[in-house]
Amino acid sequence: MPQATPSRQGQARSTSHASHAVPTPQLPSPPTTRAGAGPAATGNNALRQLRLRRFWTQADFAAAFEARSRQIGRPLSLSVRQVRRWESDNPPLPLPAYQAVLEALFGVPIERMGFQPQWAREEADPPDSGSGGSAHMGRGAGVTRSLRDHERHDPVKRRQFMTGAVALGSGGLAAAAPASARAATRAPYQGSAQQQNPKYQGSPYQNTANQAISQQPEAAARLAEQRAGVTPGAAAVDSSLVAGYSAITAQHRTLYWSVPASAMFAPVAAHSELGIGLLRATESAALRTRLAHPVAETALLAARLAFFDLQQPRLADGYFTVALDAAREAADRALTGAVLAHMAFVPAFCGRARRARDLMALAHDEAAGAIGPTQRSWMYAVDSEIEARLGAAASAGDLIARSEAALGGLGSAGGPDPDWLDFYDASRLAGFKGFCQIATGRTGEAAASLERTLRTLPATGAKQRSITLADLAHVRAQQGELEESARLLGGAIAQLHRSWYATGVDRVDGVRRRLVAMNVPPRVLAPVDEARQALEAVRP
Repeated sequence: MPQATPSRQGQARSTSHASHAVPTPQLPSPPTTRAGAGPAATGNNALRQLRLRRFWTQADFAAAFEARSRQIGRPLSLSVRQVRRWESDNPPLPLPAYQAVLEALFGVPIERMGFQPQWAREEADPPDSGSGGSAHMGRGAGVTRSLRDHERHDPVKRRQFMTGAVALGSGGLAAAAPASARAATRAPYQGSAQQQNPKYQGSPYQNTANQAISQQPEAAARLAEQRAGVTPGAAAVDSSLVAGYSAITAQHRTLYWSVPASAMFAPVAAHSELGIGLLRATESAALRTRLAHPVAETALLAARLAFFDLQQPRLADGYFTVALDAAREAADRALTGAVLAHMAFVPAFCGRARRARDLMALAHDEAAGAIGPTQRSWMYAVDSEIEARLGAAASAGDLIARSEAALGGLGSAGGPDPDWLDFYDASRLAGFKGFCQIATGRTGEAAASLERTLRTLPATGAKQRSITLADLAHVRAQQGELEESARLLGGAIAQLHRSWYATGVDRVDGVRRRLVAMNVPPRVLAPVDEARQALEAVRP
């Protein structure tokens, strides 16, 4: 596994501490430099006191952090400058790998060190309604933001990421998006969110998207300043370089289906950051548009890996933003719609109804008239799952019917599809349909749909197979076939051993909790529990 860096955190485990809070030790007051000194220093006193209790200077802290990171097999670097940021009035939340080392160093959860999750800093939205119609009745309230938060979170490569984001944020948002979409994206999109899975209740789920760059003249000025400051000696961007970058993007697209996500994330994230730098260095508007397309696809893949495969939503947030802005820079409305639809999953998983619907509304709006039947079917299928998750069964059923109609019925291809649309076909549609039918209580029909998915999934569908097996186990439990449900759940876990997929793990855990609640005999659950425990050994 490559050495972890702050900008490549997909390989770092995601931890949730709210449900495992550790009491904070009583710490002495920080020493003062003279008797009768004034009030305690401002800033992050919790972290400062942890340091001073050990009689460390900030340089000692950085050295101890690096030594501890090597001891736990996760070597990281830390500067005194970053320590000062962490001890400031508004400390940036460390990325997951850094959090793990801090907790190993001080023996307390990250929340007890004075760090506040990003979502907790923002004003919460009014409670969402869990019911309602389809999302297409209006536009999204706002779905993009600058990467200023990412810049604060990344102690090493923040300048590289920020300058690329500024370029994309001003160029993409200001120039490529239609006027109606620009108006929609200027409204704030903020608030807190938590996963529905009780195992992760209280996890610091960062918003998928926040406030957009609202000061376009200021953004344009920053962009001009960054373009004027391109590093001397940077590679000249020409057609052959764009073609080479695109070829690597295509290889990553193929490798996603066979390479473990923990190994795949780092090179994809690095390729995304390389693309940002190349976009900054591109003088030709035509070349910039051509390059923006593979950059958007790469950033979307990084976001998918972070969110769906590795359960790192805060990390996914920055890549979703880059993907959205780059897709608009490329003037690719189909890809823009796909990015927004993927982003809608995040609030939907957390039960944030209005946000998920806003994102889907904008996705349909951006993609209207620019997509073929397969992508149209996929977007309706995504919409259906979101409505099912939010408890709107009638809307979910209507949307899955639209999805089938768009594809021309199961088994129909219909029209050319973009190369990047390799994650959807008729077999996946049957899986979406089965999920919708579970939500509407049509267990017999759901079983038929899910069994069709298992029969027709391609060889590259290993991740979907684990989800489908778990969903079918859910159906069998509802039908009272408890032993069959446990058998299917064991099959899903065996599949996850071969192809780890965090979304599939959550699905398995949900069904297992259902079986426990149904008082399934221990002899039936014992093999499932044993297999589930063994699965932790392969968690990235």
